[in-house]
Amino acid sequence: LAAVVLCSAYQSAHALGVFASWWQMDENSADGFGFGIRERINFTHLIGIEGRASWISFSDVIPSSGGVNPPADDSADVIPLEVMGVVSLHHFYGGLGVGYYMFDSEAASLSDEVGWFGLVGIELGLGPVKVFADVKWTQVEVDVETTTQSFNADGIGTNVGVALRI
Repeated sequence: LAAVVLCSAYQSAHALGVFASWWQMDENSADGFGFGIRERINFTHLIGIEGRASWISFSDVIPSSGGVNPPADDSADVIPLEVMGVVSLHHFYGGLGVGYYMFDSEAASLSDEVGWFGLVGIELGLGPVKVFADVKWTQVEVDVETTTQSFNADGIGTNVGVALRI
């Protein structure tokens, strides 16, 4: 109820956006590319929440096991479902959040995991259409379920997109 009251008092409280993503895992230098959607709800000019859903495809992500080479197709897809608190100051924003990361691979059975992330970004534009870019740090550890191995999917990423304030 408080969110409804706060949002109704603030014009342009909602923003929908689409973005392209890049994520590089530190442990194995795997690059992932994909796209996503986001929705931000601002309670005031300063404070809001944001939800994101995306799809990112990685190649060379499955670690080798016990000195054995990784499988020929060691690619994986990740679907991050994330929510964060956002603080905005003019064109700049930052946030901390949690995510549920669903991993899928033909080469190995990977666990779905909960992780956290932080990001900073900038949003520019005139009227209701804005372009945005942010830099994000994600921390999540993934278990390879068919072995006793795990690997860190921690890494830095960027998102670039367009948002429409409604």
